[in-house]
Amino acid sequence: MPPDFLLPFGPFHIVVQHLPIGLVPAVWLLECFFPKSPKKINAPIACLHTALLLSSALAIALGLAYQEYGAYGDEINAHRDWGLIFGACLLVTYLFFWIDCLFHHAFTRLLYTASFALATATLVFTGHLGGELIHGKGFLLKPFQETTIKESAPTAKPPPTTKEIKAAPQKTDTTLPVPENTTIRLQAPAHKVRARSEASDSSEAVTLFLAAHTVLERNCINCHGATRKKGGYRIDSQEALFTAGKSRIAPVLAGNPGDSHIIQRMNLPREHDEAMPPIEKDPLSAADIEAVRDWILAGAYWPTDAEQREAAETYQEYGNAATDQLLQALAATGAKAEYNAWGDDSVRIDLAVMHPGQLEPALEALRGFGSELVWLDGSNLDLPDTFYADLGRFDHLQRLHLDGTNINDEQIRSLKSLTQLRYLNLYNTALTDPAIRTLRALPALRKVYLGATGISESAVEQLRQDKPALEIIYRSPTPILSRAQRDVGERRR
Repeated sequence: MPPDFLLPFGPFHIVVQHLPIGLVPAVWLLECFFPKSPKKINAPIACLHTALLLSSALAIALGLAYQEYGAYGDEINAHRDWGLIFGACLLVTYLFFWIDCLFHHAFTRLLYTASFALATATLVFTGHLGGELIHGKGFLLKPFQETTIKESAPTAKPPPTTKEIKAAPQKTDTTLPVPENTTIRLQAPAHKVRARSEASDSSEAVTLFLAAHTVLERNCINCHGATRKKGGYRIDSQEALFTAGKSRIAPVLAGNPGDSHIIQRMNLPREHDEAMPPIEKDPLSAADIEAVRDWILAGAYWPTDAEQREAAETYQEYGNAATDQLLQALAATGAKAEYNAWGDDSVRIDLAVMHPGQLEPALEALRGFGSELVWLDGSNLDLPDTFYADLGRFDHLQRLHLDGTNINDEQIRSLKSLTQLRYLNLYNTALTDPAIRTLRALPALRKVYLGATGISESAVEQLRQDKPALEIIYRSPTPILSRAQRDVGERRR
């Protein structure tokens, strides 16, 4: 595992990785056109090999640090493993290079050349896996493949009637419109809005838009947004959503979901390389796909911000009135608080993005929730004891982020009642071995981050034996940030 001081520099892996990629062909170029003289060390090649080994070691260390950020899911594991194999091959190559320089024998030369060829091959494959993390699986062959993917499921159906649209809130697994400023706002160019304004009646079209785009925000925007755009495709604006990525196939054809690439990809078998979301992600439900299809079939209308606000006010009656008020109170603090789906009053809350000095009113609003809260993020906050004591009331909580918080071995005991908790991030906290007892008592827990805590390797190993189905992300027990650094961060917040 990388040392702690490297963790803040993890994202530089994206830059440093290009050094070995450039140095490998440079070594081959010198070897082919400027071979070394017998019984004489080729100084330029020796320097390049040394630079290659050092830059590769740094790239691997930064890559391991970057993995700690959790920006990618399990799909990063293969890229990491092959990167380590490349590093091992390169080390063997470096040793054989100097052995060949000492003995000047045909056999040592063969060993050096073969090991360097193997290192080159592993570098190419590692780079390819890294490219798939950014651009999607099979990105190299997509330009040569058939440009049409046949939709596997749907049959055409007439546009929804006004009566059907008003009944839409009773659908399952679609989404509730939420109060202003509580969801990501997808901005639309004015000329695009006007161009599609004839698609359908405004109130009906906005309802379909809110349903479809909440599905996309929940499931797609992490890989197709401003920070990551796999396949060169983004969905965080209207112009981007309607513009083809590297596939060069129209993603959305208003009124024609069958030929819309986004629907075709959603309906592919899960094991297909082109399936979206990919197999390592949670699949879309049939109702989610139907929500996107209905929006496209009705003309893929994109409303203005004013229309979205008006729709939220119009259809708020379909939600839980008390929950609506709590969501609005949290939104006023800058926290992100929103419903998960239509017909399902469950909510998700992100306290980590709230405005400075708003922790107390945010926690006051949070106390009003109960079993409807399924996702909670309190990352990097100095939380009071009352917050941890209140966690027990959220008995349907499935995902909890407490990384970088002040949680201790006593406070974590309040999590024992969270019988549905599946994901828990405790990275960079002051927890020690007694916290393992609480983790062992969580029946539904499937993934936990314990890196940079005071928990020992022996305690983690015992937890692995007790809960073999639990995925544990663990590294050295030294926290990244000191208490003084956290206090500085809190004052800035």
